[in-house]
Amino acid sequence: MKRSIKAIIATAGAAFMCAVPTVSTIADTTITNNITASAASYAPGIPMANVYSNNANGKIFVTKEAGLLYKMTSEGNGKWEVAFCGVASAQPKAVVDDKINVGGVIYNVTSIASNAFNDCPNARLDEFDFSKATQITSIPARAFKNGAVESIVLPPNLTTIGDEAFLGAKWLKSIEVPQYVTSVGTKAFKDCIRLNTIRFERPANSYRALILKHQSFANCTGLRYITNNVTSFKDINRNNGQVIAESSADAFSGVTKSNVSVGTTYRHIGWKEQYVNNFKNYFGF
Repeated sequence: MKRSIKAIIATAGAAFMCAVPTVSTIADTTITNNITASAASYAPGIPMANVYSNNANGKIFVTKEAGLLYKMTSEGNGKWEVAFCGVASAQPKAVVDDKINVGGVIYNVTSIASNAFNDCPNARLDEFDFSKATQITSIPARAFKNGAVESIVLPPNLTTIGDEAFLGAKWLKSIEVPQYVTSVGTKAFKDCIRLNTIRFERPANSYRALILKHQSFANCTGLRYITNNVTSFKDINRNNGQVIAESSADAFSGVTKSNVSVGTTYRHIGWKEQYVNNFKNYFGF
């Protein structure tokens, strides 16, 4: 039986603790963050939260309705920020917020706590939805390593997926890499043996390169479908032609490539073939 995240990582008598994450700097919205306690109920769409725990390991807030946990990473001096770090009860799904309201003070959800969900293969929490978390721009290294995640919608403004972020996440079935992601880290999805479907997204006519680092999808033995909407896997300086960064040819090592169907959602004659052939030629499919 899967255990709750709370039960797995509770330490030193605290109900829930998590490591201090690396915080992405997000511009503060002064008007919003100056809402007073008396005006707290007039912040529509922003979940209310209370202090869940406060000790030497940091301050944790919990949202009143959904029971999501957020660790305070910055407080005052124009920055009010928190990192998502779990749930307060044995629930299977978390829909992560963009902001939370704590006694009238609006905290921006700007990150995911480092190591928050790794090495928890039997955790009850296995479905994550970050579609509302527009201020989160990176998945930390090892955030979901060897974790229980089965389904995840990544943040829409995500730009980087850290090294080993989902390494060994054996229950993960599909992943869509959002349109602004420029780098998928070393071994980020290695050994995700049930990963069946990958979609690499880009806006129409975008030439932004996507760098897939060393063994980023290695040993994904269940892989069967790839949808590629990315034009380039090598970042080149358009002024002098020098290569800035390039994807690793072994990004899909250990995958039986003859079992994988590669396609694209673009249907224009010529463009469709380019998206498919570029991917196949680069990674040896």
